[in-house]
Amino acid sequence: MCRFLIIRNKVKTESNRLLTDFANACRRSLTPEGDQQGDGWGVAWLKEGNWQIKKSLRPIWEETEVLAHITAAEMFVIHARSAGFPSQKGILAYNQPYLEKNLCFVFNGMARGVKLPYQLEGIIGAQKIFSLLKRKMLAMKPVEALWEIRSELISHADKIESLNIGLIVDKSIYALNEYPGENDYFQLYSFKNEFHTVIGSMPFGSFPWEKLSRSELNTWY
Repeated sequence: MCRFLIIRNKVKTESNRLLTDFANACRRSLTPEGDQQGDGWGVAWLKEGNWQIKKSLRPIWEETEVLAHITAAEMFVIHARSAGFPSQKGILAYNQPYLEKNLCFVFNGMARGVKLPYQLEGIIGAQKIFSLLKRKMLAMKPVEALWEIRSELISHADKIESLNIGLIVDKSIYALNEYPGENDYFQLYSFKNEFHTVIGSMPFGSFPWEKLSRSELNTWY
């Protein structure tokens, strides 16, 4: 399972401290299976209305200097990957975030044995969920689409370990925090101050993190 961080800046700032602190925290954070989030990373940033993206297959904590030089932006979305299966390692296209037009998407979780009654684009689960989201949003608003995805995956999966989705539409943020067990590894957190609105899959630093409600869709407009 993976880690992600979403940052919306009240003023255009580089957010370098948050990005590099997140990268270093990923090194200390272990999945329930004891793995690191060391299978590459990606960061997308919104600048003057356009998304830009950079990805790498190296562990994120080995590339903090790269993160420190990313230019100032209105939003940042960063994702550190822990591949669910050995055959899915070392493939850059699998690394998130995923972008399309005004959408930026990240996922942290595992849905096992999903059998939907239709085909979806993509190879790995995160790609297929993003494909499902885009399909739903042709006819629904983001909130409705995310609730539909939650219901469909719960209904058609053998087991949901977690279903955490971060979505940016324009500059609005949506975060679904869904996990049925008691493992706080899957808990999402957020904080706001005079500079940032931040949503992440782990607390780090001395920021005033608060837990997001489980099995709820949280929004920041």
